Amino acid sequence: LELHVHFQDPADESNYARIVVYKNDEKIDKIFLYDDRLTNGNEIDFFFFNFDEDEEFKPGDEIKVELWSIDQTSHTYFRTLRRALAASTGGPCALARLLPQFAKSCPVPILIVQHMPPPFTRHLAARLSEKFGLHVYEGEDGRELQRGHVYVAPGGFHMQIERTGGRTCIRLNKDPPENACRPSVDVLLRSVAEIYGAASLTVVLTGMGSDGTRGCRELYQLGGRIIVQDEQSSVVWGMPGHVARAGLADGILPLNEIGPEVTRRVWEKRSRIVD
Repeated sequence: LELHVHFQDPADESNYARIVVYKNDEKIDKIFLYDDRLTNGNEIDFFFFNFDEDEEFKPGDEIKVELWSIDQTSHTYFRTLRRALAASTGGPCALARLLPQFAKSCPVPILIVQHMPPPFTRHLAARLSEKFGLHVYEGEDGRELQRGHVYVAPGGFHMQIERTGGRTCIRLNKDPPENACRPSVDVLLRSVAEIYGAASLTVVLTGMGSDGTRGCRELYQLGGRIIVQDEQSSVVWGMPGHVARAGLADGILPLNEIGPEVTRRVWEKRSRIVD
């Protein structure tokens, strides 16, 4: 289960938060986080809580989320939750279904942007790595890309790639958010376009907003290939929908067909290069 939380944080000087999750008035999770967006009264739509599969949920369960901010002197203040929606699929769940299908034997590096604050991207990478036996890492500045390894953009940072001296490495920065996101898909795709161009393959999965559309347009113009998840299998057909409606996708597929198609295209392209 993923819990997607939308809340508004009143303007104050603190951007520390404590989030407590209850199911039927029983506390089931407590998370501490730090995020730049928790200031200036911003509305946040993309917190994701990935609960253990042993935690059972059923129709009618009441899920309550409390957000508390904590200032430097550890005083606590209640923050009003505006809406919480429980869903069975979404970004992290889509990745968990997709990556095991091709990542382990993939002949190229895999770069991921998931809109999450800092603690969650680290936990997401660790969980994908441990559960499926994959090489999944939270991106680190200067880390060299290796084929078959997966790199998740860290929350709070934009992730780009840079080629120097024959090595392709990750570069992180704290530039302003793009499309209200940091990390932003557009930022990553611009650097992918510069280095890989027509040799790239981009997959846009379920997600809110339009982040990634501009980057996909740059890749499309260079001959890069783009697959998007279809509307029926998406929780929210925002990001993939914008790319599809812009005419940039050469494949619109349900989630269960994306893995085999990625495998086919990657190996097909690689065999052409070797030949």
